[in-house]
Amino acid sequence: MSNVYPAWNAGYEIEITNPPATSGYLGTIVLSYLPGMRADFRDIRFSDLAGTPLDHYRESYTSFSSARFWIKLPANETKIIMYYGNGAVSTASNPAAVFSFWEDFAGTSVSTSRWTQGGTTGTVSNSILTFDPPAILSSYIESKTLFAPNNVVEIRMSHKSGQRVIAGFRNRSTQKAAAWQGAATGSGGLYLTDHRFAHNGSSGDWDDDGVNRSGSTYYIYGVAHLVAGPKYYVNYSYRGEITTTKPGNVSLPIQIYAYSGEGYAKIDWIRIRKYTATPPTLVLGKKFVQSLNGFLQQHDYFSDSISTKVSTTSTAKDIFTDRLSTKVSTGFSIGAPDLHSDEIFTNSTIVKDIITERTELRDYSLVSCNVSKSITDAYLQLLAEFADSKVPSEDTTVKYFAHPEGESLDFSTADGEIFTTADDIVFEVDGIKHLLFWGKVIANSPVFGSYYSTLQMQAADASRNLSVQKVPWNLQVVSLDGAFNTWDQWISALVDYQKTGVLVKRIINRGMPNKQFVFRPETTRYEALKQICDYCGLIINIKLVPYGDIIVP
Repeated sequence: MSNVYPAWNAGYEIEITNPPATSGYLGTIVLSYLPGMRADFRDIRFSDLAGTPLDHYRESYTSFSSARFWIKLPANETKIIMYYGNGAVSTASNPAAVFSFWEDFAGTSVSTSRWTQGGTTGTVSNSILTFDPPAILSSYIESKTLFAPNNVVEIRMSHKSGQRVIAGFRNRSTQKAAAWQGAATGSGGLYLTDHRFAHNGSSGDWDDDGVNRSGSTYYIYGVAHLVAGPKYYVNYSYRGEITTTKPGNVSLPIQIYAYSGEGYAKIDWIRIRKYTATPPTLVLGKKFVQSLNGFLQQHDYFSDSISTKVSTTSTAKDIFTDRLSTKVSTGFSIGAPDLHSDEIFTNSTIVKDIITERTELRDYSLVSCNVSKSITDAYLQLLAEFADSKVPSEDTTVKYFAHPEGESLDFSTADGEIFTTADDIVFEVDGIKHLLFWGKVIANSPVFGSYYSTLQMQAADASRNLSVQKVPWNLQVVSLDGAFNTWDQWISALVDYQKTGVLVKRIINRGMPNKQFVFRPETTRYEALKQICDYCGLIINIKLVPYGDIIVP
């Protein structure tokens, strides 16, 4: 796999279901914010597996939360790569390269090279086209480009109550149309709800959508122009189709038509994309981190276990990295299992063969280091500041120990755990080496001052996954009448060791009566656990357990 973005810290494989057979089709995905991403998602890039950059459009975003992207997909590819983690770049969002037609009304007037205008002229300001025609004259714009069937027009717009605005495909000369209408006049008077509208040149069909979307809120109105009859969408949700009165196998222009005195509307943008009956589905797959040679190394998604094979002639078993052991209790406790055992090593030679690189604190220009507990999400986090750009890379495992004469910070590489030698071990009076932090680097960010620049490294323990991952759809309704009949079973299911790397170790079942919890799709596992634990009188206590079984040669 070729890496076209070597300056980006990490990325994810995106798996594609129903990939297009030909190029030019689009896929959309909503990305949740990940540590290391820029707050506004401007550093996101995409490529195919061969390293060819893919055009994309960042449609919308909420800082530090999520963003929707449209990507022009290659033909017959079931995987592409998403990259992130470069704070020095601007957005590469380019809707004009993604969509077959794109109009966002830049400038101060409607482009006469792309549109025919009639009636009163709409006004353009801040990339918004506004129609507010007087009582005596209607207004419209009609694209000079015609679009054949199997195209989708999408228009982001808002309109006032009772306003008769046509938006979609429509030919002013032939009257043939496949469009939305903000309100329609029928035998019962003026309807305030949106209508699906189609016209075959002789007669029209207005199908009441039953929803009044008037007001200042913008909606994305979509119409698929199909020979069998148009299909209608709002904010990507299917709203119905008209198969009786239909424009047929003709090419149509885009049109916005505002009726006189009742055609107030605001249009943000208009676009065209290819229609497919089975649109591609895009989901995040496996994670990648940058390696020293500039290529991406593959890791299991949300997995902390990394295995390192030893010689088949040795008597050692496969070696796994340790994971953070955490507690989540007074009420109950969770933690990853200790994967070290005395039988793994039979002699010091095996250990020396495996450890090919040592990474110590003195190898880095550490300025400061702080371990704290997240107040909102309960996971432990470490923040270190370095005087230059030589820092542990993202996804590196970080161990931080107490030291009577100072502090010791040990790192591991992406290839496997780096163990300390006997000379490095520091014991407290009780004979136990005290582990203050064990987790993974999740972000490296530059910090600029008046006379200097440094680099900050943020790391978090495994329980951070609880505050990042959303509650699965099958666990969004919780009650003792559901899939499990005890609260400790529900708690274990929400923690889900296989997904989070965190293991429930102890739960005190207080026998609380049945109650139903309904969680929204954006609810995190931790938020759901907090609600159930508050009801059951349990206290979530995430903390490190002193690590005493140090394996050395």
